[in-house]
Amino acid sequence: MLYKNDEQYKLAPNDLKALLDRFKKFPLVITYPPERIVKSRSVQNKNPDKPNSISFPLTATVKSKNGADHWRYAENIIIKEHGVRKYTPKNLRFNGSMTLQETDSELAWFLFTKSSYCKGGTNAGRKYKFEFEDKITAAELKAEIESVRTHVKALIYSTELGLSEDRLRALAKAMFIRNVDDLTLAQTKLAIEHYINRTADGHEKFIEMTHMDDLIKTRMMMQTLMDANKLKYEVSKKEWQWIEDGKRIQGICKVAPGGNANDALYDYYMGNKNFQEEVEAVIMSKKIKV
Repeated sequence: MLYKNDEQYKLAPNDLKALLDRFKKFPLVITYPPERIVKSRSVQNKNPDKPNSISFPLTATVKSKNGADHWRYAENIIIKEHGVRKYTPKNLRFNGSMTLQETDSELAWFLFTKSSYCKGGTNAGRKYKFEFEDKITAAELKAEIESVRTHVKALIYSTELGLSEDRLRALAKAMFIRNVDDLTLAQTKLAIEHYINRTADGHEKFIEMTHMDDLIKTRMMMQTLMDANKLKYEVSKKEWQWIEDGKRIQGICKVAPGGNANDALYDYYMGNKNFQEEVEAVIMSKKIKV
């Protein structure tokens, strides 16, 4: 049973809306939040350590227009001397997984909308001890990811829906894949897929780049200069260097700790007019073919 400021509270039809809009239907499952599951300290134990149990109060204070409301879930009330009420159970003992059926709707509603220990709940506090398992959102996210992956594969490999060879080679250079002109078409496709799979948000970025002609053109020039040994990234110094006749002329830009070297070079080019003119001069001299 639910209690609001020590008065029994009956769920209205709209009360469950917040819960069912998110999770659609019963049964619902509560589990440990991922941060509660830690790697075992024992070398022999391959399974993660979980808390044996977590106990948390079945009471909650929720801010309201009148200041604050005190909420409670209880299954029984014992009236003691002088009319003192004792609510049981006082705490919920949780061992990592609990299934809530429709008959547990009051408890489920309290846990999601009132308990401060519910991660993602509408009254969540700073200390998370459980969360609702969101299978529907997880399934939708997985389906969306698979849809993007399928679309990318079609763009790379499909003979009917895929990108042209020239476009794929241009994209490969824009990804800073080295010596694209020396690769066969099949090798180029595999190199693109390998780059996408090992890059954060690689699939989404690839789809975006297929529509960004100016970005592709600029990054192609950068990769062409690298292939021609005009540009070199010095890993030890985290620095891009301009090369003339096989000798380092100058360091042109540093890469911030944790930054992406290729992105740093592109940003430097876009923000430095003198460097743009120098690159264009080399390209226009026809010593390097783009």
